Amino acid sequence: MDPNKITHHQFIILVMLFTIGSNILDAPFVITNVANQSGWLAGILGWGVGILLVWLYSTVAQQFPKQTFIEYSQAVLGKALGNALNLFYVIYYFFLSSVMVGLIISFLNLQILPRTPMEVIGISFLLIAITGVHYGLGVIGRSAEIFFPWISTFLCLMFILLLPQINLSHLTPILDGGVRPIFRAAFTFLGLPFLELPIFLMIIPYVDNQKHIKKCFLLGTLLGGLVLVSTIFLCILVLGAQLTSLNQYPSYQLGKEISIGNFIQRIEVMVAIIWILTIFYKLSICLFVTSHGLSKLLHLKEQRSVLLPLILIISVITRIISPNQSFYDQFIRYYWAPASLPIGLGIPLLLLIVGRLRKKSIAL
Repeated sequence: MDPNKITHHQFIILVMLFTIGSNILDAPFVITNVANQSGWLAGILGWGVGILLVWLYSTVAQQFPKQTFIEYSQAVLGKALGNALNLFYVIYYFFLSSVMVGLIISFLNLQILPRTPMEVIGISFLLIAITGVHYGLGVIGRSAEIFFPWISTFLCLMFILLLPQINLSHLTPILDGGVRPIFRAAFTFLGLPFLELPIFLMIIPYVDNQKHIKKCFLLGTLLGGLVLVSTIFLCILVLGAQLTSLNQYPSYQLGKEISIGNFIQRIEVMVAIIWILTIFYKLSICLFVTSHGLSKLLHLKEQRSVLLPLILIISVITRIISPNQSFYDQFIRYYWAPASLPIGLGIPLLLLIVGRLRKKSIAL
């Protein structure tokens, strides 16, 4: 058996968990800083455009069935240009892995483990993720299937228990700053999960049922986006736009607001568990694609040989690109979406157009 084979159900779950990823914790903070109480509208707009992007990615994947991004970019664009794009693709997800590790360190160090050295937290989490990558994508998919009911249960419980805390007046005035902040916030929201989703162009060939890959990809994105938009909406309804924009982890704060009969209180640990699990799978997927892509570019027989060097390099790079939470917030708000456009829009469009032109020229 191929250790990297996954079922289409596991693929849907992985897409959903990757989409939620780190964004369930910080997306409300980033969005409301730009669009205030209209942040939920920006979330819906970004979610809609994100689904259109996923349609583009799945169309590209169907044009080159059973081939990874690394393979068909060389076939379509030639070896030189294809390898240049492949290198850019691998470096992008390498840096995304470093950003994920930086977020893990920042959150756990500030909220849960303040006396634990940052290096211990980062390397420990990396070792766990690398272990999953070492055993193959199939193991990551099966474990995601096991944890998915727990994540879904915790999410539903959190949303239900927060219903008594909702204050509809927090939504007004709507569009008080005009439509420009909403479009700016929607563009920022696109860069958080949706422009990162071309990562699955390396994973789609390992899915067992290729006939329904487009539906599976769209469904996973639809569900993941629904969770994110619902979280942004709840943060504004419960905390208000001002408090949400001032709190680095507003969805974590939501857990502290839960109070049912002075008995069920302060269950923010549910939010922490959801976030740690979803970011673990996002990091694992990033590491799998980075190591797989590197092994293909370097013509190595196994991707496992690059895993240990990856841990060491990511540990160093993390401290450079994510020195503190403030730097990360500014980077995400102003630079991440523009930096993700080539990966999330430019390269897939190029491959789709050039690939179709080549097929037409061959047919003629």
